[in-house]
Amino acid sequence: MTTPLRKAFSFSFLLFIAVTLCSAQNLMTRRYPAASDGPINRGDFNEDGIPDVVFQTSTGIAVALGTPHGTLGAIKTSNTSLPGGATLLNDLVVARFTSSGHLDVAVRYSGSQGVGNSYDEMDVLLGRGDGTFQIGPRLDFGGSATSLTATDLNADGKTDLAVIDASGTIVIFPGNGDGTFGALTSIPTGLACCFQPYKIRVGDFDADGRPDLAVKDSTRLTVFFNNGNLVFEPKDVFVFPPFSLLDFTAQDVNQDGYTDILVTLQGEGPPAGPNPAGFSVFTSTGRVRGFNRTFDRAPDFTLADFTLDLTAADVDGDGINDIVGVAPVLKGIFVFRGLPNGSFSNSPMSFVTGNPGLFTRLISLDINRDGRPDFVTLDSSHSVIATSLNAVPRAACANSNRSPSVTACRPINNVYLPSPLRIVASTTDTAAPVTSVQVYVDHKLIKSVHARSLDTQVPLSLGQRLITVKAWDAAGRNVSTIRRVNIYSGTPGQVCSAAINSLTICAPPQNASVSSPVRVLAAAYDDLALTTIQVYIDHQLVFRDHSANYVDHSFALAAGTHSITVKSFDTSGRILTQSRTITVR
Repeated sequence: MTTPLRKAFSFSFLLFIAVTLCSAQNLMTRRYPAASDGPINRGDFNEDGIPDVVFQTSTGIAVALGTPHGTLGAIKTSNTSLPGGATLLNDLVVARFTSSGHLDVAVRYSGSQGVGNSYDEMDVLLGRGDGTFQIGPRLDFGGSATSLTATDLNADGKTDLAVIDASGTIVIFPGNGDGTFGALTSIPTGLACCFQPYKIRVGDFDADGRPDLAVKDSTRLTVFFNNGNLVFEPKDVFVFPPFSLLDFTAQDVNQDGYTDILVTLQGEGPPAGPNPAGFSVFTSTGRVRGFNRTFDRAPDFTLADFTLDLTAADVDGDGINDIVGVAPVLKGIFVFRGLPNGSFSNSPMSFVTGNPGLFTRLISLDINRDGRPDFVTLDSSHSVIATSLNAVPRAACANSNRSPSVTACRPINNVYLPSPLRIVASTTDTAAPVTSVQVYVDHKLIKSVHARSLDTQVPLSLGQRLITVKAWDAAGRNVSTIRRVNIYSGTPGQVCSAAINSLTICAPPQNASVSSPVRVLAAAYDDLALTTIQVYIDHQLVFRDHSANYVDHSFALAAGTHSITVKSFDTSGRILTQSRTITVR
């Protein structure tokens, strides 16, 4: 642990306990061994309609296949083009580089094989549609890539690859649509040669339909706006000295159709206050066609620990995104709740997902397909990947105070839901009355109402759908919000909510009459890490799990009356327990 981390640890631990005790909501977490300290990502790699997780191994990548119950199952491994040797995977992007329909992966990795034999390579791994990959082209451009991203940058309908190299230059590999790439285009960035680490990500920051590129070194963040034909206009978002720019995420935080930026910072003092680190939120104003392409910087957030990964997700389902993050020495996930005025709560909710460790990676995905965002974290110090099912009780639909705006509390972005899809939206416009609200599916108008709000059911075919809710006012202005939803046929997973320092049995209910096998669904919410959770039937221990804070298991029981008790034990020895009496028919 570095000196700044040691200095921050004691205070950050106290902050963690304080904000955890304020919360009465839980995540259902399960931990899996994973020999990885590199990036993680998501996608349906075996095409079964269930999201999977991809992460690095010592020789390449692995895909943990999702199950219908919201757990990770079989592991599928694939090598990179370098045989043997330890591989350090530095970046990983999921895209479709061919017309096969399968998800592919592009990786950048470095390492060594013996003394004096180091390497720095990029591979495209072409998906087979079963969770494994075949080695595609090794990409070489005479430089050393540090980060990569993928999208269709030249509007030819084929996915391109963009990298930033060690000199701070953007290099674009135009895709041919068959897993190979054409002649390279290089774009100088003006980033200093020695202010690594660099990172590159894609987003539509001015919502003109052309994907832009955002790049960083350790002190500067710049957006390259796409003017078409691979011509880009650079615009500095912010220059950060005396603070180091640790990382950033490009995401539509306020869900207005324009990509925003979340930035994590480190320094001798944070952007505001006495603590050593924090993060900033830059929301795109979206102004183009004669106006400057600019960003509004929200008041900075400070934490007593370094934040290494951030994402935006609507954790409580009120229609307003929250900020979710992980920090190295804390024990899990923190959430700053989004507020209707566009700001965020002053203090975060925190959720224990394991023992203190280096929680360095975070992704959001609907693991159990219940229409709510769940989370996957990587603790690189313990080589553990943890899935956290969202059991936070759903809040009432909120209405943003920003004008003009559309707030859609259903559906949540990037989730799985069955058809028909319920869409619930409200509007705010202080300049002129809202005259109509419209729903578009995959850019096609399918519903229009002359009202300020909408609550409707839309039948949809299976697959990923782009949902746009657009409002028009009496002055002829329009504003919209976008959701990407995976429509599937199946049964969603279930979650179980528990209050702080308590254990709840959600199934079976007390005095229930049920048939065998009997499903036991229970969750513990402890402000310390759990060592085990156990199930007793008729006072006999029949089940224990050292890797989770919940139980979702079925037991074969004879006809008659039975007692069911679930107990959890934390690192201090505290026991949480609850019992049920049931009758098996």
